[in-house]
Amino acid sequence: MNIRMESTIRRNPEMVHSDMDGETVMMSVNEGNYYGLNGVASQIWELLEQEMRVDAICTELLKRFDVEEEQCRSEVLAFLDEMATSNVIEIA
Repeated sequence: MNIRMESTIRRNPEMVHSDMDGETVMMSVNEGNYYGLNGVASQIWELLEQEMRVDAICTELLKRFDVEEEQCRSEVLAFLDEMATSNVIEIA
């Protein structure tokens, strides 16, 4: 995928999800795949309740966690790329 800091991301509407003790559990209705997110990944999923730019996701995470900006950007881009490849999220 080609996700950049200025990309706008949204949840794939076919994903069914639930919060279970701080962990997000998701299932693709069409593909039957299950995913589990915890920690920061669950927070990113929560932020994506509305379409959001990647740079805004990083800004919010920097407020919540003690992490260097460059590390945050790098890890968020890698995570979102993986999620887009799995069709969990879409580039708007």
